[in-house]
Order: sequence, then structure tokens, then C-alpha cells
Amino acid sequence: MRATKPPSMVLPAAARERTAVTPAPLRAVTRSTATHAQAHELWAGVHLAGIDAGRLVRLAERAQQFTPRVSLAPPDGLLLEVRGSLHLFAGMAGLRAAFTGECLHLKVQPVLAFAPTPLAALIAARAGKAFEVPDPAQLTGQLAPLPLSVLRWPQDTLARLSGDQFGLILLSERESARITAFAETIRRTLRAPITFRDREIF
Repeated sequence: MRATKPPSMVLPAAARERTAVTPAPLRAVTRSTATHAQAHELWAGVHLAGIDAGRLVRLAERAQQFTPRVSLAPPDGLLLEVRGSLHLFAGMAGLRAAFTGECLHLKVQPVLAFAPTPLAALIAARAGKAFEVPDPAQLTGQLAPLPLSVLRWPQDTLARLSGDQFGLILLSERESARITAFAETIRRTLRAPITFRDREIF
């Protein structure tokens, strides 16, 4: 086996240098503004339930025989960019079989998913969906049924979507009546006038 370097972060093309072992920054699940190079990437997301940190690092190092672009997604995941490696393994099925063999040597059972973005591949693997979706156009339909919990976001998340549009993920509530009441409270608050210099602004 050839000598390997420590697995690195996924970095932009302009700054792609090998670094110490670091969690991988994940791109958006889908991104319409992807560059031409990114549009042709294919990522293998790997979920390894119950793996410890030491074996995760060792597996990441062994994974570099499949591709030089290997990233840790602690505590139990890996990401591999494999588009350029497929021909060496007769496609995704062959690469899946070879990588699974490496995992079994370390006594861990992997779930592998293939997708055009790293986050899509990783969350599919976490959800136990070992799909192979190289086409970005098919990604939404495959990801939509997955539970939000696989994103491992904080309990409640507020994010700006664009302009004056915001999205709220409310994971701390499960009862539909309470969620509806919360949404109505937000609506009333946003519709309430603001007093500025003795004038009400709607």
C-alpha cells in the first residue's frame, strides 16, 4: 500500500492544501451556483455507527487508496470525492464493495451513499439510504423523505433564505397544535405596527 497523508478538510480549489485531520466543512445539499468542476463531483458519504475516533482516523487514511480527497465528518462519518476513481473500480458498485472490505477489516459496518454534493451523500448515509444518485436533478426527490434529524442541526434553527425571507426549523415541538400556535404568534408579531417618531409604521 502506498504511503498516505493525514486526511484533510474539503477546501476550495484555490486553497486546496493538505492539512491536519479536521472536520469537513459541508456544502449546501444542492447548490445551483456550483462551478463547472463542482457540478461534476461525485461524493461518497460514509456512516459508521459506533466507530471510535481512532478507527475513524485509520479508516480515513486507508481510504486514500480510493481517492486523495478524503474528509472526516466526526464522530462517525467520512466523505470521499470519487468521480475520478470510478473507472479503477468498474463503477460505484465496485468501489462500494472495495471500501466495505476495508471497513470490515476494522470491524465496522459502513453505510455508503453516492451523491453530487458532500452533505447530500452524508445525510443519506446517516439515514441508512445507500443510494447512488449522480444526477443533481434527482437529488431533491431522494432527500425530501429523510428526517430532519439526520442534519444534526441544533434543536431550533432560524435562517435567512434570501432578501426578507426566513425559514424556521422547529424541532423542539412535536404537537401540531402547538406548532400552529407558535406560527400564529410569529405572524401577529410581524404584522404589528412599529412606532417610530410618534408614527406607526406597518
